[in-house]
Amino acid sequence: MAFRGYFALNGGELINSSRTVTHMGKVTPTADYVLGGSMGSCSPTLYPTDAGLAEMPSSSTELTTYPGLATPPDGSYLYSPGLSVMGECWSAAPVCGCGQTPWFSFDDSWPGLQSYLQDTVYRPEMAPWYSSQIPQSAEFAGYWVSQVSGFDTTSVQRPITEMVGSGAIAGPARDNSRQLQFTVLVIACTNAGLEYGISWLDCQLRTTNDAPGTLTYFTAHPNTAAQPSSLARQMINVVLTQSVTVQQRFNPSGIVNQQATMALVQFTLTALNPYAWLPSVTVPVTWDTIATQSLAWVPAAQSALPDYCTTPLSLSTTCAPDPLTVTTDRNPPVCGGGLPICAIERYTFSLPETLTPVLCPGTAVTTVITTTGPEPVTLEGYWVRTGTLEVCSNQDLFPFQIAGLPGYTALTLDGISGRYWAVNQGVTTRPLGIVGTPSGAPWLPPFVDRTQAWQLEVLAPEGAEFSVELILYDQEP
Repeated sequence: MAFRGYFALNGGELINSSRTVTHMGKVTPTADYVLGGSMGSCSPTLYPTDAGLAEMPSSSTELTTYPGLATPPDGSYLYSPGLSVMGECWSAAPVCGCGQTPWFSFDDSWPGLQSYLQDTVYRPEMAPWYSSQIPQSAEFAGYWVSQVSGFDTTSVQRPITEMVGSGAIAGPARDNSRQLQFTVLVIACTNAGLEYGISWLDCQLRTTNDAPGTLTYFTAHPNTAAQPSSLARQMINVVLTQSVTVQQRFNPSGIVNQQATMALVQFTLTALNPYAWLPSVTVPVTWDTIATQSLAWVPAAQSALPDYCTTPLSLSTTCAPDPLTVTTDRNPPVCGGGLPICAIERYTFSLPETLTPVLCPGTAVTTVITTTGPEPVTLEGYWVRTGTLEVCSNQDLFPFQIAGLPGYTALTLDGISGRYWAVNQGVTTRPLGIVGTPSGAPWLPPFVDRTQAWQLEVLAPEGAEFSVELILYDQEP
């Protein structure tokens, strides 16, 4: 079962049990104000020469990962996402003074989550749902997942047709979509805070109505000898198929003149792409070899492959088969399908086999091609298994052709979604007429088995200025 303590949607926190228990007072005090002391004035001190800048308060510390930025100081109140206002110093009591509530007699949150996420202080005033413009948001404590399902292995559907004689024939196998079902305890100190927490959760989930989202979680509790990052997973193309539904409301505090302050809710997400993806591994490509070959032009398609390129066959060591010849009696093409050049450079790169442990053999490969000069670049590339016969070299796997990629542009060929986009001077654009294949067929993303040896080969005009980066995503069914 997946770790119940943390879920993020599209990079934003959705559920964080470590934050919730901190809001409820289940942490060891580490600051004077928690013990009832004083941390001094929370009013910022403005620079006399610049009224728009203030000195960094003593309660803030500079972030080592982001020099120039600091943690929120005491007295910060989230106004809107990414913007805070300064007010009264934080109070010593947790949310509504709830303190050590009996609901958390068994705490299965992960104490190291805040450090792993590089989150700043866990305070109700800095929670993602808090806004100083909405008073009841301060009366909402957080969420506690009591049960999740659907995060185990993907279910397989494969029809079986009985034969007239003995036995049967198996049809093609397909993996079904996943139904991710959540049962969540919504915790507040007032009824208004409770209703606000339910609405906030539902609003975040409904963002998938416009475009499918990405759900981030841990496949198991991170309190283990394994690196927490190795347990992180993502599911893409996630949509909401059952909105937040209240199963039960209750008021455990017994406070008079108050309705329910806690609720048990359920909702369902469906992962249209049923696979879980491990964290990406970036591989900067340093070419193993760069060889220059003179020619008139490279034709779009060679003749048909001989049978021994697709069927294993023992070949004579003294009578090698004739290699395919390059056709040069036609004019060079002007568009996709060939490289109208006088010489090409062949770049080869062997994919490291032991880069990371292989849990399942399937790996999606995202390719990022960046033009490092002002001139447009045209190139072709493909994957081959190391050791493939030279005569079968046009048995290109996952071929791609980039035609006229503008200078100083980064083109991403996404290995999971099969989509591509370009970034030029910080602006994301949709490439038109740039991405294709030498044969004219649509481009398909590479999906390789890392238990085998793979090699990336790229053909480009002599002197072309470009770089390549690979991003690997291991698939977990």
